[in-house]
Amino acid sequence: MSLISRCIEDAPAGDKAISCLLLRTGFLPHQSGFRYLVEAIKMVYKNPDILGRVTKKLYPDLARKFQTNPSRVERNIRHAIETAAGSPGYQKVFGPFLSDVRPTNAHFLALAAEILRHGLASEEVTQC
Repeated sequence: MSLISRCIEDAPAGDKAISCLLLRTGFLPHQSGFRYLVEAIKMVYKNPDILGRVTKKLYPDLARKFQTNPSRVERNIRHAIETAAGSPGYQKVFGPFLSDVRPTNAHFLALAAEILRHGLASEEVTQC
């Protein structure tokens, strides 16, 4: 088990590893989508099967946790991904795995969880 994998199993350290990955790849922490992404990536990391139920399970669970509604969760995650997509850090880490088309939210969540799970990002990206 990698250091990142052990960190994600430990909630505060897992949040930090995910936050570092997002921050270093151009995501903006003041956006609501950033908080939703941290939690969503953690959920996908722990249970990849949830990707088959993004609109029926993932978004509603996040909405309950953050006291909002599922459509706002979806929209804010999409906006965060669109905003970060132009940054050099995003292109460096996620670019090799993505085509020029913006990924769907589910595709991005799956990719981020796999990058963390398999240590595909350099340690400098996941360490703050």
